[in-house]
Parts: sequence; structure tokens; C-alpha cells
Amino acid sequence: MPDSVELWSRPVASGIEAPLEKMPRLKYSDSWAATRSGIYFTASGPHAPTVSFYDFASRHVRVVRELPEAPAALGGLGISISRDEHWLLYTRTTDWQGDIMMASED
Repeated sequence: MPDSVELWSRPVASGIEAPLEKMPRLKYSDSWAATRSGIYFTASGPHAPTVSFYDFASRHVRVVRELPEAPAALGGLGISISRDEHWLLYTRTTDWQGDIMMASED
């Protein structure tokens, strides 16, 4: 995808920048949030929109859950993850009145 976003990493001390191994390219630059253990990101495809997680340790991606509605076009206002990684905040597309939608990984 030529108009997609590729996430890279670099060791803190020093080292060479490189794309995150096995991390899919993202549609929007604000459709992801980093935590201590990995990266949560939203994706829309031919099926239901999802929140997925890229694990830094295993370098694998897993679907966390399907979303009831697609994230806002162009990434909306991005996503945010709670410190305990149990809550996700994202912008949905159906109603721009300012509702806050929270999703929990149960």
C-alpha cells in the first residue's frame, strides 16, 4: 500500500532504525497507540473493524476484539489505551456529537 503507514523502531541507546518485524502497515498515522508491552491499532477490512495488538516480545499480532462500529474516517482523533491496558478509547463514525466509546478486553 503506497499510502500507508509503516511503524519503525530503534534501540534507545543507539542502533539502526528498522521496520517492526511482522507489524502490518496501517491505513492512518493516528490509528495506533504504544504501551510498554506492544502496540494497539485499529483496522478496517472486508469484515468487521477490529482492534489488534502487536506484541513487542513475540513480534506477533493478535485480534483483541471486533468493534461495533468502524473508527472515524482518516483515523478520527486516534486511539488511546489506559495504563492497565484494559480500556481503549476511539472515535467512531456514526455520530459526531461527542460521545465517548470505551471498549474493554475481557
